Amino acid sequence: MKTTQFRELTVFYSLVTLAAVLLPFARFPLRAGDTSSWGFAPSNLDRSCKPCDDFYQFAMGGWMKSNPIPPQYSSWGTFTQLHDNNLAALRGILETVAKASAPAGSNEQKIGDFYASCMNTAAIEAAWPTQMVTMSGRMNAIVSRIASPAVIDPPGELM
Repeated sequence: MKTTQFRELTVFYSLVTLAAVLLPFARFPLRAGDTSSWGFAPSNLDRSCKPCDDFYQFAMGGWMKSNPIPPQYSSWGTFTQLHDNNLAALRGILETVAKASAPAGSNEQKIGDFYASCMNTAAIEAAWPTQMVTMSGRMNAIVSRIASPAVIDPPGELM
C-alpha cells in the first residue's frame, strides 16, 4: 500500500473513531422546534454583515446585540454566564443545606454548618483580634528560632 493511501485511511479511521466517541455526548432536539438543546442558534447570527467581510461579526453579532456587557463586567460571554449560573446554583444549594435540619454527622449537616460559620461575619470579626495575637506569637517564635545565632552558626561546624 502506498504511503498516501495509508495516510488517507489513517485520517479517515481517526475521524470515524472520533465521531463514534463524541456522538453519544451530542445533544439533539427531542422533537422538532425544541430549542432547549445546546448547539448552534441561528438567532446569534448577524445577517446584516457578510461572512467574508467580518466573520466574527457575522457569527456573533446577534448574540452580542441581545447580550450587552453588564456594567459590573469588563467582558461578557457564554462562559461568564455559565460561571455566574454555577455560582448562583451552588449558593442556592449551600443556603438550602444551611437552613435545613439534617441528621447530626451527615454530610448535609457538615456542609450546612461550615457554610453558616463562613457567613457569620459578626463571629469572624469578633474572633479576629485573638487569632491575630496567637498567629503573631507563633510567627515571632519561628522567626526568633530561625534567626538565633545557634541556628545560623552552630558551634564547631563553621569557622
